[in-house]
Amino acid sequence: HEQAFDLETELHRRAEHCFQASSRMPVELTAKLLQASAEAYLAESEWRRAARQCERIDGLRGNDTSVEVLITWAEALDLSGRDGAEARSRAFDRCVANADWERAAAAALSGLPGAEHTGGDPVRRSQLERIRLDALAPGLRFRVVCQLSRLSSLEGDANAAHHWSAVALELADDEAERATAHITADNAPPPSAGRPPVPPDTLNTAGSQGRIRQMQAISAFEANDLGESRERHHEFVERAEQLADPLRIWHARCFSAVLAMGDGDLARSLELAESAYEFGTQHGFREAASARVAHLFVDALDRNALDSIAPMFDQARNNLSRSLIGQAALSVVDVAQGTEERGRAMAVRVANNALDSPGSMALPAIAIVASVVAEAGDEKLRRRCRRFLAPFESTSIVMGFGIGALGPCSRFIAELAGDAEERTDSLMRSVSLADQLGARYWRVLCRLRLADHVDDSTIRDVAR
Repeated sequence: HEQAFDLETELHRRAEHCFQASSRMPVELTAKLLQASAEAYLAESEWRRAARQCERIDGLRGNDTSVEVLITWAEALDLSGRDGAEARSRAFDRCVANADWERAAAAALSGLPGAEHTGGDPVRRSQLERIRLDALAPGLRFRVVCQLSRLSSLEGDANAAHHWSAVALELADDEAERATAHITADNAPPPSAGRPPVPPDTLNTAGSQGRIRQMQAISAFEANDLGESRERHHEFVERAEQLADPLRIWHARCFSAVLAMGDGDLARSLELAESAYEFGTQHGFREAASARVAHLFVDALDRNALDSIAPMFDQARNNLSRSLIGQAALSVVDVAQGTEERGRAMAVRVANNALDSPGSMALPAIAIVASVVAEAGDEKLRRRCRRFLAPFESTSIVMGFGIGALGPCSRFIAELAGDAEERTDSLMRSVSLADQLGARYWRVLCRLRLADHVDDSTIRDVAR
Protein backbone atom coordinates (compact mmCIF):
# COMPACT_ATOMS: atom_id res chain seq x y z
CA HIS A 1 0.00 0.00 0.00
CA GLU A 2 2.88 2.37 0.72
CA GLN A 3 4.32 1.78 -2.74
CA ALA A 4 0.88 2.04 -4.39
CA PHE A 5 0.31 5.32 -2.56
CA ASP A 6 3.43 6.82 -4.14
CA LEU A 7 2.16 5.90 -7.63
CA GLU A 8 -1.56 6.67 -7.24
CA THR A 9 -3.06 10.02 -8.27
CA GLU A 10 -6.83 9.44 -7.88
CA LEU A 11 -8.01 10.94 -4.58
CA HIS A 12 -10.10 8.13 -3.11
CA ARG A 13 -7.64 5.34 -4.01
CA ARG A 14 -4.74 7.45 -2.77
CA ALA A 15 -6.57 7.99 0.55
CA GLU A 16 -7.27 4.25 0.78
CA HIS A 17 -3.65 3.27 0.27
CA CYS A 18 -2.53 5.88 2.79
CA PHE A 19 -5.02 4.58 5.36
CA GLN A 20 -4.04 0.96 4.83
CA ALA A 21 -0.41 1.96 5.34
CA SER A 22 -1.19 4.40 8.17
CA SER A 23 1.15 2.70 10.63
CA ARG A 24 4.01 3.86 8.39
CA MET A 25 2.53 7.22 7.37
CA PRO A 26 2.37 10.57 9.20
CA VAL A 27 -1.00 10.71 10.95
CA GLU A 28 -1.54 14.28 9.74
CA LEU A 29 -1.18 13.18 6.09
CA THR A 30 -3.56 10.25 6.52
CA ALA A 31 -6.16 12.44 8.21
CA LYS A 32 -5.79 15.14 5.53
CA LEU A 33 -6.31 12.71 2.65
CA LEU A 34 -9.22 10.93 4.32
CA GLN A 35 -10.86 14.30 5.00
CA ALA A 36 -10.47 15.35 1.37
CA SER A 37 -11.93 12.01 0.31
CA ALA A 38 -14.86 12.38 2.74
CA GLU A 39 -15.65 15.89 1.50
CA ALA A 40 -15.52 14.72 -2.12
CA TYR A 41 -17.84 11.80 -1.36
CA LEU A 42 -20.20 14.20 0.41
CA ALA A 43 -20.28 16.46 -2.65
CA GLU A 44 -21.06 13.37 -4.78
CA SER A 45 -23.94 12.36 -2.43
CA GLU A 46 -22.02 9.21 -1.44
CA TRP A 47 -23.12 9.61 2.18
CA ARG A 48 -22.08 6.23 3.56
CA ARG A 49 -18.61 6.40 2.04
CA ALA A 50 -18.15 9.91 3.39
CA ALA A 51 -19.17 8.73 6.85
CA ARG A 52 -16.79 5.78 6.66
CA GLN A 53 -13.83 8.07 5.89
CA CYS A 54 -14.71 10.30 8.84
CA GLU A 55 -14.98 7.29 11.13
CA ARG A 56 -11.53 6.22 10.00
CA ILE A 57 -10.12 9.66 10.82
CA ASP A 58 -11.69 9.52 14.26
CA GLY A 59 -10.01 6.18 14.89
CA LEU A 60 -6.49 7.23 13.92
CA ARG A 61 -4.12 6.89 16.84
CA GLY A 62 -2.70 10.22 17.93
CA ASN A 63 -5.16 12.25 15.87
CA ASP A 64 -7.43 14.94 17.30
CA THR A 65 -10.47 14.86 15.01
CA SER A 66 -11.13 18.37 13.74
CA VAL A 67 -14.43 20.24 13.98
CA GLU A 68 -14.67 20.23 10.18
CA VAL A 69 -14.44 16.44 10.07
CA LEU A 70 -17.03 16.07 12.82
CA ILE A 71 -19.44 18.33 10.93
CA THR A 72 -18.90 16.39 7.71
CA TRP A 73 -19.38 13.13 9.62
CA ALA A 74 -22.63 14.32 11.21
CA GLU A 75 -24.02 15.46 7.88
CA ALA A 76 -23.03 12.24 6.11
CA LEU A 77 -24.58 10.09 8.83
CA ASP A 78 -27.80 12.08 8.86
CA LEU A 79 -28.20 12.06 5.10
CA SER A 80 -27.48 8.33 4.89
CA GLY A 81 -30.40 7.65 7.24
CA ARG A 82 -28.32 7.11 10.36
CA ASP A 83 -27.90 9.39 13.37
CA GLY A 84 -25.31 12.15 13.28
CA ALA A 85 -26.28 13.65 16.62
CA GLU A 86 -23.21 12.46 18.53
CA ALA A 87 -20.69 13.78 15.99
CA ARG A 88 -22.66 17.03 15.69
CA SER A 89 -22.73 17.50 19.48
CA ARG A 90 -18.98 16.90 19.73
CA ALA A 91 -18.34 19.59 17.13
CA PHE A 92 -20.88 21.98 18.61
CA ASP A 93 -19.65 21.63 22.21
CA ARG A 94 -16.05 22.21 21.18
CA CYS A 95 -16.98 25.35 19.24
CA VAL A 96 -19.06 26.73 22.11
CA ALA A 97 -16.19 26.15 24.54
CA ASN A 98 -14.00 28.26 22.25
CA ALA A 99 -16.72 30.86 21.57
CA ASP A 100 -16.46 29.91 17.89
CA TRP A 101 -20.06 30.78 17.09
CA GLU A 102 -19.82 30.64 13.30
CA ARG A 103 -18.67 27.02 13.31
CA ALA A 104 -21.06 26.21 16.17
CA ALA A 105 -23.87 27.34 13.89
CA ALA A 106 -22.45 25.28 11.01
CA ALA A 107 -22.47 22.22 13.26
CA ALA A 108 -26.03 22.76 14.48
CA LEU A 109 -27.26 23.28 10.91
CA SER A 110 -25.39 20.32 9.41
CA GLY A 111 -27.43 18.08 7.15
CA LEU A 112 -30.43 20.41 6.83
CA PRO A 113 -32.87 20.45 5.18
CA GLY A 114 -32.38 16.93 3.82
CA ALA A 115 -31.97 15.37 7.28
CA GLU A 116 -34.93 17.16 8.84
CA HIS A 117 -37.15 15.16 11.21
CA THR A 118 -40.86 15.68 10.54
CA GLY A 119 -41.48 15.59 14.30
CA GLY A 120 -38.82 18.16 15.12
CA ASP A 121 -35.41 17.85 16.76
CA PRO A 122 -35.26 19.19 20.35
CA VAL A 123 -31.49 18.66 20.70
CA ARG A 124 -30.68 20.57 17.53
CA ARG A 125 -33.15 23.31 18.48
CA SER A 126 -31.49 23.63 21.90
CA GLN A 127 -28.10 23.99 20.21
CA LEU A 128 -29.35 26.75 17.93
CA GLU A 129 -30.89 28.58 20.90
CA ARG A 130 -27.48 28.66 22.63
CA ILE A 131 -25.74 30.42 19.73
CA ARG A 132 -24.89 34.10 20.13
CA LEU A 133 -26.71 35.62 17.18
CA ASP A 134 -24.81 38.91 17.40
CA ALA A 135 -21.57 37.03 16.73
CA LEU A 136 -22.75 35.68 13.37
CA ALA A 137 -22.52 37.15 9.90
CA PRO A 138 -25.92 38.47 8.69
CA GLY A 139 -26.62 35.62 6.27
CA LEU A 140 -25.81 32.90 8.80
CA ARG A 141 -27.73 34.73 11.52
CA PHE A 142 -30.81 34.79 9.28
CA ARG A 143 -30.49 31.08 8.53
CA VAL A 144 -30.18 30.17 12.24
CA VAL A 145 -33.26 32.19 13.15
CA CYS A 146 -35.30 30.69 10.29
CA GLN A 147 -34.29 27.21 11.39
CA LEU A 148 -35.33 27.99 14.97
CA SER A 149 -38.75 28.97 13.66
CA ARG A 150 -38.93 25.84 11.52
CA LEU A 151 -37.92 23.45 14.32
CA SER A 152 -40.29 25.13 16.76
CA SER A 153 -43.16 24.71 14.31
CA LEU A 154 -42.35 21.03 13.76
CA GLU A 155 -42.46 20.50 17.52
CA GLY A 156 -45.83 22.27 17.73
CA ASP A 157 -44.50 25.25 19.71
CA ALA A 158 -46.60 27.86 17.89
CA ASN A 159 -45.58 30.88 19.97
CA ALA A 160 -41.86 30.19 19.56
CA ALA A 161 -42.28 29.46 15.85
CA HIS A 162 -44.01 32.76 15.19
CA HIS A 163 -41.61 34.66 17.47
CA TRP A 164 -38.61 33.45 15.49
CA SER A 165 -40.43 34.05 12.22
CA ALA A 166 -40.93 37.69 13.31
CA VAL A 167 -37.23 37.98 14.22
CA ALA A 168 -36.30 36.57 10.82
CA LEU A 169 -38.54 39.15 9.17
CA GLU A 170 -36.65 41.93 10.98
CA LEU A 171 -33.34 40.49 9.77
CA ALA A 172 -34.43 39.95 6.16
CA ASP A 173 -32.44 41.98 3.63
CA ASP A 174 -34.37 41.35 0.42
CA GLU A 175 -37.65 40.11 -1.01
CA ALA A 176 -36.62 36.46 -1.05
CA GLU A 177 -35.58 36.54 2.62
CA ARG A 178 -38.80 38.30 3.61
CA ALA A 179 -40.81 35.57 1.92
CA THR A 180 -38.74 32.89 3.65
CA ALA A 181 -39.25 34.58 7.02
CA HIS A 182 -43.02 34.58 6.55
CA ILE A 183 -43.30 30.88 5.74
CA THR A 184 -40.84 29.36 8.22
CA ALA A 185 -43.56 28.82 10.83
CA ASP A 186 -45.96 27.12 8.42
CA ASN A 187 -46.21 23.82 10.34
CA ALA A 188 -47.33 25.49 13.57
CA PRO A 189 -50.92 26.41 14.36
CA PRO A 190 -51.64 30.14 14.60
CA PRO A 191 -50.53 31.67 17.93
CA SER A 192 -53.11 32.99 20.36
CA ALA A 193 -52.86 36.45 18.79
CA GLY A 194 -53.60 35.03 15.33
CA ARG A 195 -51.30 34.44 12.36
CA PRO A 196 -50.12 37.69 10.72
CA PRO A 197 -51.04 37.92 7.02
CA VAL A 198 -48.30 37.47 4.44
CA PRO A 199 -47.95 40.65 2.37
CA PRO A 200 -48.45 39.74 -1.32
CA ASP A 201 -45.40 41.72 -2.43
CA THR A 202 -43.09 39.40 -0.48
CA LEU A 203 -44.14 36.34 -2.50
CA ASN A 204 -42.73 37.13 -5.91
CA THR A 205 -39.76 34.75 -6.00
CA ALA A 206 -40.17 31.36 -7.68
CA GLY A 207 -38.98 29.54 -4.56
CA SER A 208 -41.41 31.26 -2.21
CA GLN A 209 -44.26 30.90 -4.71
CA GLY A 210 -43.60 27.18 -4.87
CA ARG A 211 -43.55 26.80 -1.10
CA ILE A 212 -46.74 28.83 -0.78
CA ARG A 213 -48.43 26.59 -3.37
CA GLN A 214 -47.32 23.54 -1.41
CA MET A 215 -48.86 24.95 1.77
CA GLN A 216 -52.04 25.89 -0.09
CA ALA A 217 -52.39 22.40 -1.58
CA ILE A 218 -52.13 20.77 1.84
CA SER A 219 -54.41 23.35 3.47
CA ALA A 220 -57.05 22.85 0.78
CA PHE A 221 -56.96 19.11 1.31
CA GLU A 222 -57.34 19.62 5.06
CA ALA A 223 -60.30 21.91 4.32
CA ASN A 224 -61.93 19.13 2.24
CA ASP A 225 -61.45 20.75 -1.17
CA LEU A 226 -59.70 18.17 -3.33
CA GLY A 227 -60.15 20.18 -6.54
CA GLU A 228 -58.42 23.24 -5.10
CA SER A 229 -55.75 21.04 -3.56
CA ARG A 230 -55.03 19.41 -6.90
CA GLU A 231 -54.76 22.78 -8.71
CA ARG A 232 -52.39 24.26 -6.15
CA HIS A 233 -50.36 21.05 -6.14
CA HIS A 234 -50.00 21.17 -9.92
CA GLU A 235 -48.61 24.70 -9.62
CA PHE A 236 -46.26 23.55 -6.85
CA VAL A 237 -44.96 20.71 -9.03
CA GLU A 238 -44.28 23.12 -11.89
CA ARG A 239 -42.29 25.47 -9.66
CA ALA A 240 -40.32 22.68 -7.99
CA GLU A 241 -39.35 21.29 -11.41
CA GLN A 242 -38.56 24.78 -12.69
CA LEU A 243 -36.11 25.34 -9.83
CA ALA A 244 -34.78 21.76 -10.00
CA ASP A 245 -35.18 21.69 -6.21
CA PRO A 246 -34.71 18.03 -5.15
CA LEU A 247 -36.34 18.44 -1.73
CA ARG A 248 -39.50 20.06 -3.13
CA ILE A 249 -39.63 17.61 -6.05
CA TRP A 250 -39.58 14.77 -3.52
CA HIS A 251 -42.32 16.46 -1.47
CA ALA A 252 -44.37 16.87 -4.65
CA ARG A 253 -44.05 13.21 -5.60
CA CYS A 254 -45.14 12.10 -2.13
CA PHE A 255 -48.27 14.25 -2.25
CA SER A 256 -49.01 13.14 -5.82
CA ALA A 257 -49.29 9.62 -4.41
CA VAL A 258 -51.74 10.91 -1.78
CA LEU A 259 -53.91 12.57 -4.43
CA ALA A 260 -53.92 9.40 -6.53
CA MET A 261 -55.07 7.45 -3.48
CA GLY A 262 -57.86 9.97 -2.95
CA ASP A 263 -58.98 9.36 -6.55
CA GLY A 264 -59.19 5.65 -5.79
CA ASP A 265 -56.38 4.74 -8.20
CA LEU A 266 -54.45 2.59 -5.72
CA ALA A 267 -52.11 1.06 -8.30
CA ARG A 268 -51.06 4.50 -9.52
CA SER A 269 -50.76 5.72 -5.94
CA LEU A 270 -48.38 2.89 -5.06
CA GLU A 271 -46.37 3.51 -8.23
CA LEU A 272 -45.97 7.19 -7.33
CA ALA A 273 -45.03 6.36 -3.74
CA GLU A 274 -42.30 4.01 -4.97
CA SER A 275 -41.06 6.69 -7.38
CA ALA A 276 -40.91 9.19 -4.51
CA TYR A 277 -38.99 6.69 -2.38
CA GLU A 278 -36.43 6.04 -5.11
CA PHE A 279 -35.98 9.76 -5.77
CA GLY A 280 -35.69 10.59 -2.06
CA THR A 281 -33.18 7.79 -1.47
CA GLN A 282 -31.14 8.87 -4.49
CA HIS A 283 -30.88 12.39 -3.05
CA GLY A 284 -30.13 11.26 0.48
CA PHE A 285 -33.33 12.44 2.18
CA ARG A 286 -33.50 10.85 5.59
CA GLU A 287 -37.29 10.60 5.67
CA ALA A 288 -37.60 8.85 2.27
CA ALA A 289 -38.01 5.37 3.75
CA SER A 290 -40.40 6.65 6.44
CA ALA A 291 -42.58 8.33 3.81
CA ARG A 292 -42.82 5.08 1.84
CA VAL A 293 -43.69 3.11 4.97
CA ALA A 294 -46.33 5.69 5.90
CA HIS A 295 -48.00 5.32 2.51
CA LEU A 296 -48.03 1.52 2.72
CA PHE A 297 -49.33 1.70 6.28
CA VAL A 298 -52.29 3.94 5.43
CA ASP A 299 -53.28 1.64 2.59
CA ALA A 300 -53.07 -1.47 4.80
CA LEU A 301 -54.84 0.26 7.70
CA ASP A 302 -57.81 1.21 5.55
CA ARG A 303 -58.06 -2.25 3.98
CA ASN A 304 -57.83 -4.00 7.37
CA ALA A 305 -54.73 -5.71 5.98
CA LEU A 306 -52.11 -4.75 8.55
CA ASP A 307 -50.96 -8.36 8.76
CA SER A 308 -49.62 -7.99 5.22
CA ILE A 309 -47.08 -5.35 6.25
CA ALA A 310 -46.23 -6.78 9.69
CA PRO A 311 -42.97 -8.48 8.52
CA MET A 312 -41.71 -5.22 7.01
CA PHE A 313 -42.58 -3.33 10.18
CA ASP A 314 -40.78 -5.91 12.34
CA GLN A 315 -37.64 -5.46 10.25
CA ALA A 316 -37.85 -1.67 10.51
CA ARG A 317 -38.90 -1.58 14.18
CA ASN A 318 -35.75 0.18 15.44
CA ASN A 319 -36.01 2.98 12.87
CA LEU A 320 -39.78 3.35 13.25
CA SER A 321 -39.48 3.56 17.03
CA ARG A 322 -37.52 6.81 16.71
CA SER A 323 -40.56 8.85 15.67
CA LEU A 324 -43.99 9.39 17.20
CA ILE A 325 -45.81 8.51 13.99
CA GLY A 326 -43.68 5.37 13.60
CA GLN A 327 -44.52 4.26 17.13
CA ALA A 328 -48.21 4.87 16.46
CA ALA A 329 -48.10 2.69 13.36
CA LEU A 330 -46.15 -0.02 15.17
CA SER A 331 -48.70 -0.16 17.98
CA VAL A 332 -51.59 -0.75 15.59
CA VAL A 333 -49.65 -3.37 13.62
CA ASP A 334 -48.71 -5.16 16.85
CA VAL A 335 -52.36 -5.39 17.88
CA ALA A 336 -53.35 -6.61 14.41
CA GLN A 337 -50.84 -9.47 14.50
CA GLY A 338 -51.79 -10.63 18.00
CA THR A 339 -49.17 -8.99 20.22
CA GLU A 340 -51.92 -6.94 21.84
CA GLU A 341 -50.28 -6.22 25.18
CA ARG A 342 -47.21 -4.68 23.57
CA GLY A 343 -49.31 -2.81 21.03
CA ARG A 344 -51.69 -1.34 23.57
CA ALA A 345 -48.88 -0.27 25.89
CA MET A 346 -47.15 1.52 23.01
CA ALA A 347 -50.41 3.15 21.87
CA VAL A 348 -50.99 4.53 25.36
CA ARG A 349 -47.44 5.94 25.43
CA VAL A 350 -47.91 7.51 22.00
CA ALA A 351 -51.19 9.13 23.02
CA ASN A 352 -49.79 10.50 26.27
CA ASN A 353 -46.65 11.82 24.58
CA ALA A 354 -48.67 13.46 21.80
CA LEU A 355 -51.07 15.06 24.28
CA ASP A 356 -48.29 16.30 26.55
CA SER A 357 -46.09 17.63 23.71
CA PRO A 358 -48.34 18.25 20.69
CA GLY A 359 -45.87 18.53 17.82
CA SER A 360 -46.65 18.54 14.10
CA MET A 361 -47.32 14.79 14.08
CA ALA A 362 -49.53 14.68 17.19
CA LEU A 363 -52.81 14.85 15.25
CA PRO A 364 -52.15 11.91 12.89
CA ALA A 365 -50.50 9.92 15.70
CA ILE A 366 -53.55 10.18 17.97
CA ALA A 367 -55.85 9.43 15.04
CA ILE A 368 -53.90 6.26 14.23
CA VAL A 369 -53.94 4.91 17.79
CA ALA A 370 -57.55 5.96 18.47
CA SER A 371 -59.01 2.47 18.00
CA VAL A 372 -56.37 0.90 20.25
CA VAL A 373 -56.72 3.56 22.95
CA ALA A 374 -60.49 3.01 22.93
CA GLU A 375 -59.90 -0.65 23.84
CA ALA A 376 -57.12 -0.02 26.36
CA GLY A 377 -59.48 0.57 29.28
CA ASP A 378 -58.13 4.00 30.21
CA GLU A 379 -61.31 6.09 30.22
CA LYS A 380 -59.50 9.32 31.10
CA LEU A 381 -57.09 8.90 28.21
CA ARG A 382 -59.94 8.11 25.81
CA ARG A 383 -61.71 11.34 26.74
CA ARG A 384 -58.49 13.36 26.47
CA CYS A 385 -57.82 12.01 22.99
CA ARG A 386 -61.39 12.74 21.92
CA ARG A 387 -61.12 16.32 23.20
CA PHE A 388 -57.84 16.73 21.35
CA LEU A 389 -59.36 15.59 18.04
CA ALA A 390 -62.62 17.53 18.48
CA PRO A 391 -61.39 20.88 17.05
CA PHE A 392 -60.38 19.02 13.86
CA GLU A 393 -63.75 17.29 13.44
CA SER A 394 -64.50 19.10 10.17
CA THR A 395 -61.06 18.63 8.60
CA SER A 396 -59.15 15.91 6.81
CA ILE A 397 -55.79 14.79 8.15
CA VAL A 398 -52.55 15.15 6.21
CA MET A 399 -49.28 13.84 7.62
CA GLY A 400 -46.35 16.26 7.58
CA PHE A 401 -45.58 17.78 4.18
CA GLY A 402 -47.91 15.28 2.49
CA ILE A 403 -46.28 11.88 3.03
CA GLY A 404 -49.74 10.42 3.65
CA ALA A 405 -53.35 11.30 4.40
CA LEU A 406 -55.90 9.71 6.71
CA GLY A 407 -59.05 11.35 5.40
CA PRO A 408 -61.81 12.86 7.58
CA CYS A 409 -60.79 13.26 11.21
CA SER A 410 -64.33 12.49 12.32
CA ARG A 411 -63.91 8.81 11.47
CA PHE A 412 -61.21 8.60 14.14
CA ILE A 413 -63.31 10.57 16.60
CA ALA A 414 -65.88 7.83 16.07
CA GLU A 415 -63.39 5.29 17.42
CA LEU A 416 -63.26 7.26 20.67
CA ALA A 417 -67.02 7.73 21.03
CA GLY A 418 -68.58 7.23 24.44
CA ASP A 419 -71.58 5.31 23.11
CA ALA A 420 -73.10 3.88 19.92
CA GLU A 421 -75.10 7.02 19.14
CA GLU A 422 -72.01 9.23 19.33
CA ARG A 423 -70.17 6.80 17.10
CA THR A 424 -72.97 6.84 14.54
CA ASP A 425 -73.05 10.64 14.50
CA SER A 426 -69.28 10.85 13.92
CA LEU A 427 -69.35 8.22 11.18
CA MET A 428 -72.18 10.03 9.42
CA ARG A 429 -70.15 13.21 9.72
CA SER A 430 -67.18 11.45 8.09
CA VAL A 431 -69.37 10.44 5.12
CA SER A 432 -70.51 14.03 4.68
CA LEU A 433 -66.95 15.34 4.85
CA ALA A 434 -65.67 12.70 2.43
CA ASP A 435 -68.36 13.80 -0.03
CA GLN A 436 -67.29 17.42 0.47
CA LEU A 437 -63.65 16.47 -0.09
CA GLY A 438 -64.67 14.72 -3.28
CA ALA A 439 -62.18 11.89 -2.86
CA ARG A 440 -63.64 8.61 -4.11
CA TYR A 441 -61.39 6.57 -1.86
CA TRP A 442 -62.66 8.08 1.40
CA ARG A 443 -66.24 8.38 0.12
CA VAL A 444 -66.29 4.61 -0.22
CA LEU A 445 -64.29 3.88 2.92
CA CYS A 446 -66.36 6.09 5.24
CA ARG A 447 -69.61 4.61 3.93
CA LEU A 448 -68.34 1.10 4.50
CA ARG A 449 -67.36 1.99 8.08
CA LEU A 450 -70.81 3.46 8.71
CA ALA A 451 -72.55 0.50 7.07
CA ASP A 452 -70.61 -1.95 9.24
CA HIS A 453 -71.52 -0.02 12.39
CA VAL A 454 -75.26 0.35 11.74
CA ASP A 455 -75.52 -2.88 9.71
CA ASP A 456 -77.17 -1.17 6.76
CA SER A 457 -76.92 -3.04 3.46
CA THR A 458 -78.25 -0.05 1.49
CA ILE A 459 -75.33 2.13 2.58
CA ARG A 460 -72.97 -0.74 1.79
CA ASP A 461 -74.43 -1.14 -1.69
CA VAL A 462 -74.02 2.60 -2.38
CA ALA A 463 -70.37 2.35 -1.38
CA ARG A 464 -69.78 -0.57 -3.71
